Amino acid sequence: MARIKRNPLFAAKNLVGVEISNQITALNAWIQPTAQLFAGLVLRSTQDRSHAQIPSRSVTVLGEGTSGLLQVHASQPSSGTRRNFLQTVLEIFMVHWAAMIIEAWYPKQQSFADILAELSIQKHNSRAAPRIRCGAPVKVLSMMPHSAEFQNWALEILKDLDGILLDANVAFPTSARNDIQRNLVTLSEKAYDLRTALAERDLCGNIQLALVSPDMMFQAKWMEDVQTSASADRECAVALTDAERVAGTCRLGLQMPGTTPGAAAHLILKPKVALLRKLRESL
Repeated sequence: MARIKRNPLFAAKNLVGVEISNQITALNAWIQPTAQLFAGLVLRSTQDRSHAQIPSRSVTVLGEGTSGLLQVHASQPSSGTRRNFLQTVLEIFMVHWAAMIIEAWYPKQQSFADILAELSIQKHNSRAAPRIRCGAPVKVLSMMPHSAEFQNWALEILKDLDGILLDANVAFPTSARNDIQRNLVTLSEKAYDLRTALAERDLCGNIQLALVSPDMMFQAKWMEDVQTSASADRECAVALTDAERVAGTCRLGLQMPGTTPGAAAHLILKPKVALLRKLRESL
């Protein structure tokens, strides 16, 4: 894994911000071909599953609009799959999990109350007489996960992905699961590197992650359509998309908060999103 160097001179020369931007760009560039690989591996599932209601987990991760399209895909009589549709869904899924790790929402950290409860249980379960040790440090946070922990993260992400793909009536074959898991380990490692870098706000210049929640209205000022080519007429693209809903974020962005209360954030890198209309058209 690439490690961001910690040097006070970086802050003065703004090199940390440049390096973080480069890492976000590299992560975004990795997500697209990886999602394409995953989409090429999925097959129609042989499991029976009722799609009368949208599962709450799919709504949480993908939003109501995209979750509803999973049901449409599941109900299609064709034995094949819609690769472009599934690739976009997988990109949104991977961005969701990358953001969870980068923002330290996953894995769940123990609170101080959790630590005290754990120590209390250990004390009551121990047969040995308790020893009072003044000044003994208590380990609250694990600053650097071991490789085995990344493996566990990948397994949990894969389990989550299995359930969401089943809503579209597709699944990974057994022969592909090791490759999928290895790629999800890479996702965890790349996201964790960014997490440690962005946590040091004094060095990174208070740079923050920028992403768009599913089902929000598209606003060209704050985001870009992932399917808009660089050579396309920007004014035409804005006219077509400004009144549309977002399916989800496919590429992460970066921003700096305003310097005064209520001031708008300054976007360093716009997040790129998939539009719900275009995702529907890919079915």
